[in-house]
Amino acid sequence: MNYKNKYRQNYQLQNNRQLFSKVMKFFEFKTSWRVGLSILTLSLVLVYLFQINCLAITGFEIKELERDIYTSQQANKELTLQVAQLQSINNLEKVSQDLAMVKIDQAEHVNSGLASVALNK
Repeated sequence: MNYKNKYRQNYQLQNNRQLFSKVMKFFEFKTSWRVGLSILTLSLVLVYLFQINCLAITGFEIKELERDIYTSQQANKELTLQVAQLQSINNLEKVSQDLAMVKIDQAEHVNSGLASVALNK
């Protein structure tokens, strides 16, 4: 009877060790799986934050460029208006008087071989 008890105890101990080994392998797999999933999740969160940051920076750059375009368009309108004012007949007559230019009735062009010259009669 003593031998049977020892055999049962030995068998149970061996069974317990196998069961413990299986349980440890299961949890080992679960732990590595959880670690892998955690690393993947963290990586995806970091990529998401990086993309959001890039989008925010791009948005600020677009706003700045739109503001630059608007100011350039305003400056272009002002310069176009200024050119139109300077090219007006009234302005040209005023400038010619300020420079003491004389109004001519008829001009005669003379070819001197190299250049064409106008004479006042």
